[in-house]
Amino acid sequence: MRLAASQRPGPPVRLAVATPAYVGKAVVRNRARRRAREAIRSLLSQTVRLISGGSDSEGCPTALDIVVVAKAGCGQATYAQIYESLGSLLKMAGTC
Repeated sequence: MRLAASQRPGPPVRLAVATPAYVGKAVVRNRARRRAREAIRSLLSQTVRLISGGSDSEGCPTALDIVVVAKAGCGQATYAQIYESLGSLLKMAGTC
């Protein structure tokens, strides 16, 4: 998976999950999309300041735009694998 995140003013979190056709047929793409959405929700709910909106202690905006792009192997990945992958990507992006 690939992930891009940027901070901005406005509503707390906006999420987009893209699953290209090479991930698999429609059922496989939809399953990967649902798993990725749920993993992001779970990871962000652990970071309360991101969900609550507003600013952190330094006055920095905490609203996020997150774009996740599934890669070819994502269709066969379990929820735990997707969760772990997105968790590490969010940490590298500096959002968690």
